[in-house]
Amino acid sequence: MAASGPPLEDCLRLLRSERDEQKLAGLLVAANICRAGNTDAVAKVYRAVGPGFLRRLLNTGMGLGKVEGGKEEREAYLWLAVTVLAGLACVPEVAADEGVVSTVPLVAEVVAKSTDPAITEECFELLSLIDAQRKQGRRAPCGRAAMPQGRRDPEENGRRFSVGQVYVGLLFYVYQAQFTKQLEIQEKLTCQKV
Repeated sequence: MAASGPPLEDCLRLLRSERDEQKLAGLLVAANICRAGNTDAVAKVYRAVGPGFLRRLLNTGMGLGKVEGGKEEREAYLWLAVTVLAGLACVPEVAADEGVVSTVPLVAEVVAKSTDPAITEECFELLSLIDAQRKQGRRAPCGRAAMPQGRRDPEENGRRFSVGQVYVGLLFYVYQAQFTKQLEIQEKLTCQKV
């Protein structure tokens, strides 16, 4: 069933707007389009909004960008960014896109710092969707540049790290950060009891 009627066209028009407020409204509509499961419509939504705005929204939610208001607004932006990215990544071509893959370090940082289990769950969903596409070897998604083959480490004489190696390293970092956070909490509780 094609979702090419007015709701999709209105959503795409909002997402292509120059104003952030209209893009945000478009993302709220896009969430419903992602839930409908039409892969063509989801790919169109991703191309319309672009990875740059999603990355900026993710940064703003993490407190790295300007936001009017306080913590509640940042958390709302973070939740929206992660939820929309996870919804878009349900389409294999979007999950393999360089713009989505490049969010992995930010998403790992969100997991390490977040105290909201719903955000953490969406982050893990997004990471697992990206990893599933990496395992299937997808390379040329959504009409954008191909997914990077790996990053060169100047200390390693040109050695290339695969996206999978980077992903595993980031997961290790996240688990280590969460473990450290739990130890700090236990230490504080122990000090309070003494």
